[in-house]
Amino acid sequence: ILKYPAIGAGTLHIQYKDLERLAPKEWLNDTIIEFGLSLWLNRLKMKDPRVAHCIHIFSPFFYTKLRSGK
Repeated sequence: ILKYPAIGAGTLHIQYKDLERLAPKEWLNDTIIEFGLSLWLNRLKMKDPRVAHCIHIFSPFFYTKLRSGK
C-alpha cells in the first residue's frame, strides 16, 4: 500500500500486514523498524545533512544475507 521512498534504491514496500503491527500489544516487524529508521534518516538529511552523511542504516536482513553468501 506504500512505497518509501517512492523512488530510488532501498525502497521499502509497506503492506497491510505491516500496518497491523502498529496496533497496541503487537510486536513491530523488521519492515516497520526499517521504515521508521529510514524516515528518521531522511528527515535528518534535510535538517542536518553533514551529520546524516555520517550515518548508514543497514537492513534488518543484511546479516542474514551476509551469512548466506547471497
